[in-house]
Amino acid sequence: MTHRLVAVAHVEYDTVTGWAWEAGSEYILTRYFSLVGQYTSEYGASGGFLVRFFTPGF
Repeated sequence: MTHRLVAVAHVEYDTVTGWAWEAGSEYILTRYFSLVGQYTSEYGASGGFLVRFFTPGF
């Protein structure tokens, strides 16, 4: 969408539980921190704070 706002979606089918899906967005604050909002068919709405860890040399 933009270089700071990202849309995500995921759909899967399980032979036991059937269809499951999730959709959401992520707003990148800095290289290491993002705000995340998501909705899943199993758990409903959620939000959070994402922290990225980088290993030197990779």
